[in-house]
Amino acid sequence: MTIYQMKFHQNKSTSLTIADAKKEAKRISEYFKTPSKSQERWQGVKKWILVSNIAFASNDDKLKWNKDIKTLFTKLALEIS
Repeated sequence: MTIYQMKFHQNKSTSLTIADAKKEAKRISEYFKTPSKSQERWQGVKKWILVSNIAFASNDDKLKWNKDIKTLFTKLALEIS
């Protein structure tokens, strides 16, 4: 199963997208740990896709995403894009 999440920012800074993903990784981690409706919803999820109005134009941004964010989601056993 795949979860899609959308984020929009007036200020088109990639740091905002990275911050969004970090916050969501923390929330998702709690969903997996804590019995609740959210935990039930996340059972079977294998992929998380963030849809945003912010494009990663530079290689530095892409490297930071891969280093910081993919690592967080790998620990949660989730594929991301």
